Amino acid sequence: MKIFLLTSLWVAAMAASTAGNPHELGPVPHLKIGNVTTQDGVELQYIQAGPPSGQQLLFIPGWRQTAAQWNKQIEYFSSAGYRVTTYDMRGHGDSAKPGFGYRLSRFGADLNDVINSLSLCGVSVVAHSMGSSVTWAFWDHVGAGSYLDVGAKEYLVSSLILACASSMFTSSISQSDLDWMIKQNRKMSDAHAATLLINHAFMDWRDVLPRIDIPALVLAGDASLNNATGITWAASQIPGAQKYIFTKGEKGSHFAFWENPELFNQVVERFVTS
Repeated sequence: MKIFLLTSLWVAAMAASTAGNPHELGPVPHLKIGNVTTQDGVELQYIQAGPPSGQQLLFIPGWRQTAAQWNKQIEYFSSAGYRVTTYDMRGHGDSAKPGFGYRLSRFGADLNDVINSLSLCGVSVVAHSMGSSVTWAFWDHVGAGSYLDVGAKEYLVSSLILACASSMFTSSISQSDLDWMIKQNRKMSDAHAATLLINHAFMDWRDVLPRIDIPALVLAGDASLNNATGITWAASQIPGAQKYIFTKGEKGSHFAFWENPELFNQVVERFVTS
């Protein structure tokens, strides 16, 4: 398994370029939409596309993001012969929204359930923002560590979405795309989002990163609201990790995978095949 770490945002959007609704997934081969049941009984919706015999790629969204926000990657990689999987995490998108389990240890266990239930052998994982922390929780054998239990202020999270959304993109984002992104984020309740965000914010992964012993690629953007320096440091902590920094000219916002999917897909594919 390979892990791609795209850290560390909170709100994301994906818009697929189709002849109809630009925010809907275009025609892809072998499309399948189904559900995986976690060990604690939560239904997670997944999307798969591409030939079943193709090399496995798993895309993990970030905080309050949805599987649909990877549409441009689903279209490209499935058409290129890869077997692509993405899913809505618990409480996100079109997955079930239980009143429990909004901590990264549980999300790491959910990732394990998805991989095992769908038999994703030899899968390469592409994780965005908080999705990176989900992979770290998975790598840490799921459930280890202690966490801060803090009462979350729901209105602060709701305000954070609206205030931070546009600043995570370059000025070329359309109002239609921004509205769609916010709509995707709203599929998760403010209460659950706040609980998860606080758990995410207080996690310390410094003893986990040096123990990652599989090929890793760390991506960041010079035009991102989140400074690339921290992401560069994370890359330095993972033995043998590679990194790629999208420049401002390459639309290196926090959402380079959305704003410059052609280059993003090339960088990922080059690493997968290396």
